[in-house]
Formats: sequence, C-alpha cells, structure tokens
Amino acid sequence: MVIEYDEFNEHPKDKEYVNELNYEHYHNDSDVEREKIIESHGYTFVRINKFNLDSDPIQSFSERIGYMLDQNRVLLPKHLA
Repeated sequence: MVIEYDEFNEHPKDKEYVNELNYEHYHNDSDVEREKIIESHGYTFVRINKFNLDSDPIQSFSERIGYMLDQNRVLLPKHLA
C-alpha cells in the first residue's frame, strides 16, 4: 500500500475553488500518472488530503486504512493473508 498526502500546493491557480465535492477533478496529470504506475505494480494507492479526512484526522485515517487492509486481505491467497 502506498499512501500519499496531497496538500494541493502544486495545483493550478484556481485552487481556491477546490473543495470536498470536486477535489478529485483537480489532480494534475503527473499525480494521476504516478497513481496508475504504482497501481500497475500491484500496490493499493491511497491519496489523503484535507478534504477526505474528517474533523478527527487520526481516527478517519485509521478507519480508512483498516478498511482498505481488510479489502486487500480478502483478495490474498489464504497462506499470505
């Protein structure tokens, strides 16, 4: 699993319009390319940012990662789980 925290610092000038409803549309081409390359090697890619973490970021992050680990465990052969 690869985890990336995106601060949206490298995004277009109109970053003041980015919010929790549209942030996924503001990833630049290199962000999307990096994600696809990582996933093509079999890794799960998780992009964290201020829009997809709740008011308690630690709890939110923990729940999200726990869910993803549970999902991946289902896909692994029993001897690897």
